[in-house]
Amino acid sequence: MTRTYQLMSVVAVGLMLMAAAGTAQASLIAYEGFDYTAGESLNGKGSAADPGWSTAWGITAGSSFTVQQGSLGYSDANNNTLPTVGNHVQIGTGATAIRRVFSDRISYEDGYQTVWLSMMIQATTTGQSQAGFQLG
Repeated sequence: MTRTYQLMSVVAVGLMLMAAAGTAQASLIAYEGFDYTAGESLNGKGSAADPGWSTAWGITAGSSFTVQQGSLGYSDANNNTLPTVGNHVQIGTGATAIRRVFSDRISYEDGYQTVWLSMMIQATTTGQSQAGFQLG
């Protein structure tokens, strides 16, 4: 069975954080525009030079994560739409894990009180296949 999840039209895996200082301040700590070439593997895309990241994308052996043309979209019952940019990735048969590491530690002890993360995941198959996101 082929899994056809489409992950991360990464609306901007835009992480915003607010410092604990007296007034609320926000700054972008990582950005992933997901503007990779359609048809290519996601493995090795991106780099430590990208804002907020210490690695490129890495996938487990035997996995298939292929960049697909176009961004995922969203609209609600009132026809409000969420603007998105970049492409998305399709997970192939046997795919197990994909990983990219932030360049900085994001910790309450470092003065961060609120961290915002934005991304889209769209599962397009049913059955025992699953998709998820993990921090930590």
